[in-house]
Amino acid sequence: MPFKKVDPMDQKKSFLRDYLSSKYYFNSLCESYSISRKTGYKWINRFKELGEAGLDCRTSRPRLLANSVSLDLVAAIVKLRSPTPRAILGAGKIRSELLRTYATEDVPSRTTIHNVLIRQGLVVRRKKRRRTYAVSTKNDPTSCNEIWTIDYKGHFEMGNKRRCHPLTICDSYGRYLLNVTGQYRETTANVKKVLRSVFREYGQPRKLLSDNGRCFASIQSPCGFGGLAYWLIDHGIVPIYSDPGCPGQNGRHERMHRDMKSYCCKPAAKTLSSQNRLLNEFGHFYNYQRPHDELDGKYPGEVYVPSLTSFVEKVKGAEYDEDVIVRKVTSNGAIRWGHDEWVMINSCLKGKRVGLKQISESTYEVYYRRVNLGYYELGDQVESGRYYRLLSDRDFPQRERDRKAKSRKVSDD
Repeated sequence: MPFKKVDPMDQKKSFLRDYLSSKYYFNSLCESYSISRKTGYKWINRFKELGEAGLDCRTSRPRLLANSVSLDLVAAIVKLRSPTPRAILGAGKIRSELLRTYATEDVPSRTTIHNVLIRQGLVVRRKKRRRTYAVSTKNDPTSCNEIWTIDYKGHFEMGNKRRCHPLTICDSYGRYLLNVTGQYRETTANVKKVLRSVFREYGQPRKLLSDNGRCFASIQSPCGFGGLAYWLIDHGIVPIYSDPGCPGQNGRHERMHRDMKSYCCKPAAKTLSSQNRLLNEFGHFYNYQRPHDELDGKYPGEVYVPSLTSFVEKVKGAEYDEDVIVRKVTSNGAIRWGHDEWVMINSCLKGKRVGLKQISESTYEVYYRRVNLGYYELGDQVESGRYYRLLSDRDFPQRERDRKAKSRKVSDD
């Protein structure tokens, strides 16, 4: 006796009849027809939308193939591949550009565009990279001018055998490249000079994120603040830093550096002035010709708006509440406490006034304007003299280890 043949269409109709009868639990019904709940819901939704015509099998053939794209569209893809002599756009960026001109149903997928580029010989296969994992961005902003990022791109040699150090400033939310300037040296004075011109043109951000480079931070300060940080605090900007050895926390800025390297360093210009012209050309391309995936295919120049906080050239001195003890920082970076005791603050604050707020019988917090610089304890002198060291929360584990070691030494004695 031959096996009975089962028609898929009859099975679908039988499944829908049983479902509409409301006599069976949905899980049991799917199990009796040997289908998953996801498949069952798929057929039900198609039946509600199109009736019995929605039960017909649909083709899984791709909507567009690389060898079926029209010649006009292929020409547009090839033209968008390299909008400038030094720039190269990938398949995703090319698709975002095509969506600005063509209807959505006429634009091929990212894979199809990539296959077109391969057929045209415009794709160079890269080496397989080691698998990486996503790193959460530190202080993810929600609006323009909430966080700016600043960094020095790794130096490279120009045609005159001198090194160029590009300083870049970018808005973290809008990905807008605010400034890119090539310099001969990485100094705090050069950073301040560039920041002043950027603040005058675009206004001020609320925070400025950087790494722990010597131009931006100080390893001797408990909070990492250096001369640049205190200058930013004077103008109402909060300096923040990524963790040491964690460039992924500023991944947006580092990704921009990768594009800048391929655009401006291969090959580099002969002189610093010609290199700066090339860097400015890249800035215009990055802001107004390169669509960004995180901005839904928009250019950074279409998203970014200048800050409403204008830059003030001269700032007033620090002011504190009445319950705060005010002390002036001497030329050696310390403040006097008592008759012959000193608290080491930071030499970058010499001549400035800091505030001391008592939080316990022997512990004081130190403030510069509204920013907490750390705290110190009166019973923790160093052996070389009556000096107290400014501490921060990250010093707590080390202080606990020192206390336990001291207690063990006393018990042994």
